[in-house]
Amino acid sequence: MSLLKRFILLMWLFSLPIPSVAIEEQRLKAAITFKLTLFVSWPAKEKVLNLCTFSKYSFKSLKSTISHQISKGREIQVKLLGLDEDYSERCQILNLDNLSGSQITDILESIKKQPILTVGSGDSFAREGGMIGLYIDNNNVKFSINLHASRQAELNISSSLLKLAAKVY
Repeated sequence: MSLLKRFILLMWLFSLPIPSVAIEEQRLKAAITFKLTLFVSWPAKEKVLNLCTFSKYSFKSLKSTISHQISKGREIQVKLLGLDEDYSERCQILNLDNLSGSQITDILESIKKQPILTVGSGDSFAREGGMIGLYIDNNNVKFSINLHASRQAELNISSSLLKLAAKVY
């Protein structure tokens, strides 16, 4: 095989995604998102908790991992939405993974005082106005909580969960 063909083959191999690692991380985040719902109280007691996401990638993991699970007597339903859809009345949980910073900022601003739990990736998510930011640190999943944002939305986060958070803002 010529050097050029080897180079092209190597470039192609390294450009392929490694699905197993990414999928496992997404499933883990989905499972943790479900557990988080057990420690959050919403002002209204709907029979269903709608967990909405804008990411097809997150949707698959969320749907296969937690769709139809029961949290505090309420079934979780996972919904995939387009950015132009009205989510403010339809969602109690909003997963903001895989969105750009400006998209996240716009969404958080639009629902600031609505009882919608926002979950995203990274410690910076909570520090910058999201409610719960999930991240990996030294092969451990950690989360940070923005208590001010949750209180503005009239969501009650259990003190037990606050004690488990790596950071609380």
